[in-house]
Amino acid sequence: MASTTISEIEKIELQNYFWKEIQNQLILLGYKIETEDLTYPVKLYYTKGKRGNQWYGFTFPVCKIPDGEIVQFRVELGVEDQYFYGFYRPEMKYENDEIVKVVKQLSDNFKSNHVWYGYKLSDKYQLDFEKFDSPEFKNLKNPEKKRNTD
Repeated sequence: MASTTISEIEKIELQNYFWKEIQNQLILLGYKIETEDLTYPVKLYYTKGKRGNQWYGFTFPVCKIPDGEIVQFRVELGVEDQYFYGFYRPEMKYENDEIVKVVKQLSDNFKSNHVWYGYKLSDKYQLDFEKFDSPEFKNLKNPEKKRNTD
């Protein structure tokens, strides 16, 4: 699918659908999420150019550890025009090697840094929100297939 076949409005609609649906799916799985409307940053991403308009997404708590820290999970759009997800540190450079070790046990693909205990691109879906050339976008564009994508 070439990027020229998708209008700016369609890109905004598809990306907004993605953000709403992923939050809804996580809620159906039992996560306590306060849904976030990401319409404004999505519009900025396409209308003002992506520079300075990426790094948006949503965060929600997944557990509380014995020292009182609440471990957060975040899904975010990054510089590669793809979404990624992982376990977010409450403060930059907050150290907890035990959490990093547990996250790494979930998947060797998780990388850690001063912001993340572990983050990674999706193993299953590589959605490029700039080019829209990923085969998975066919499911997002087709209303009948939207709900059947897992």
